Amino acid sequence: METQKWSLVEKKVLRQKSRACWIDSDDSNSKYFYAQLKIITNHNNISSIYTENGIKLIEPQEVEAEF
Repeated sequence: METQKWSLVEKKVLRQKSRACWIDSDDSNSKYFYAQLKIITNHNNISSIYTENGIKLIEPQEVEAEF
């Protein structure tokens, strides 16, 4: 139990350090910040899906309609 507790604390500390680093990058308007922002934005999007018939839909309206 004690080991799990300290492992969780360590994860939280590392996450906070990571966020602090992210904020520093944001403030400098660096290429790194915008590259990471683009990756996150693309990662959180569904750009295409396959229908039950195996047809690939790539247009946003078609993907939305299929859902």
